[in-house]
Amino acid sequence: MARLGLVIVLFLALVIVLSGISWGLPSRRADKYLFGSQRPWPGERLVELKGSDWSERRGLGADVDVDPLAKRHRLVDLTETDRGRAEILIRYRLYSNQPDEVITLRALAGMRPSKLQLDPKLYQYGGMFVYPVGAIIGLGSALGLIEVSGNLARCLDHPSAFGAMYVAMRLYSSAFALLGVVTCYLIGRRLGHRTIGLLAGSLFILMPVVITMSHEGKPHLVAAVMMLLAGLVGMAYVRDGRRSQWLLLAALTGLAGATVLSAWPAASIMLVAIARRPCETKRRTLARLAWGVVLAGAVFLVTNPYLLINLLADRAFLRSNLGNSMAMYEVGRIAEGAWTVARLLVEGMSLPLVIVGTVSLLVLLSRRTWCLLPLLVPAGLALVQFTCIGAGKPGEYGRFLIFPASVLAIAAAWGIVMLFERHRRVAVSLAVVLLLSTGFEGGRYLLGFLRDASSTNSRASAAQWLADRTADNSQATIGLVREPAPYCVPPLDFDRRRVVLLPRDWAENAPVWPDFVVVAVDRPDELETAWWTVHYAKTAVFPRSLSRWWSRPTVISWADKPIAIYERLGKGATSTMTP
Repeated sequence: MARLGLVIVLFLALVIVLSGISWGLPSRRADKYLFGSQRPWPGERLVELKGSDWSERRGLGADVDVDPLAKRHRLVDLTETDRGRAEILIRYRLYSNQPDEVITLRALAGMRPSKLQLDPKLYQYGGMFVYPVGAIIGLGSALGLIEVSGNLARCLDHPSAFGAMYVAMRLYSSAFALLGVVTCYLIGRRLGHRTIGLLAGSLFILMPVVITMSHEGKPHLVAAVMMLLAGLVGMAYVRDGRRSQWLLLAALTGLAGATVLSAWPAASIMLVAIARRPCETKRRTLARLAWGVVLAGAVFLVTNPYLLINLLADRAFLRSNLGNSMAMYEVGRIAEGAWTVARLLVEGMSLPLVIVGTVSLLVLLSRRTWCLLPLLVPAGLALVQFTCIGAGKPGEYGRFLIFPASVLAIAAAWGIVMLFERHRRVAVSLAVVLLLSTGFEGGRYLLGFLRDASSTNSRASAAQWLADRTADNSQATIGLVREPAPYCVPPLDFDRRRVVLLPRDWAENAPVWPDFVVVAVDRPDELETAWWTVHYAKTAVFPRSLSRWWSRPTVISWADKPIAIYERLGKGATSTMTP
């Protein structure tokens, strides 16, 4: 019966991860907004104007802008030159609606396997993500399912074919979501009952953060499942102490860190498991700890060789890529970071699941039950890590909490099954509440991916509204607060329309303000305090109803991101307004 239950949960998981997997891909459908009634620019023209930096990084990491804008102390005219227009149009032909997915493809584009040039120039995403994605794309090409072309102009002329590579990358994450279900089941079974495993696996795949990351080509879900597997093996090693378990534990620890650098807490799984092994001499324990660290480090370096190579031979790429990443992770404002952690845990799991999981953990620890210790320690370290850097971070950073959320879900399943032994009705009712509440929140995120995969998503609706509103005014100017790309700005007529970038801060001697300002934001009300809003009135928001349960913003995901459009109040307002 338990195996049948696992098959049913896995089937549900498969339906979830494949639904909306094609969301936010580049395609020619956006041409009607990007070029209006004009003939779309061919790929050769785009490459000639601004295409050389797609794979030629000139000493910069794969995630670093080769040609960044100068300091934004004034309005920046983004469409003043054809070169500026071409840079924007390339993004809409090659980028997806997830801002970080493209850097993996850019890293792969810069590699030349036939010449043994395998440096991805991308190091916060490890080799256990970049290289398998490359292998999947290569296999898809060999089977005729994916068109891989070294001709950038052809990729620009056929963005849908290019988008198939995003799907391949997402399928890698999706496969680990299914593996995560099985791993949660096995952990639950090791905790004493198959029912714990079935409930844990169900809660895992229903969590919004897992649904989100299973639909995105990013390494965080892969690393989290690697850590769950390492925790499972660590629990087995504490009980059995077999050499094969120790070797597998060291390998999984290294592989987790080799997937994404933020998974470094995985190292504590091996240390805790070896230290907790009973009936071992101190000398044997220290030896296995030392050799375990060596083996895990060796696995890490084998799958990320260019970290060591460039550390010794060429540090430019390391400084560029890792420096760009570290700039986003400011340590400080711990109290604010703790609030962000709490808020995003609730967003990524559901409030009832967070409460039941936390209470179950406290009960488990009060009983001095240390079986989950190989999972609890790295989960705690992950929470501390994000608390330190979480201040001011947007909802998408909830991806860093996948592993702690998974451990809480397993603890909640354990608590409910333990409660069932004494209060069956209460336990069954609580299990139903958790499944429904987590399923509702996860379903809301899944619906966002389904909407984004359709032609009526928020970005397309906003683009159509602007096209209709400005059809009779060819001089209307569009203002943005971020550089245009498909994930943060709906497709606009960059060919003919003047598009400008607003200054970051108050500009006392600013020129005439643009007629419209377009912003992608999780909650449009957050913009009320922006300095430029004194010149504008909010005219439209897409999706139109954000107050309904199913249409509330999915802040961890970029799918169907709310788009707010503001219209200028009146000319000359800038001369009298103060910040």
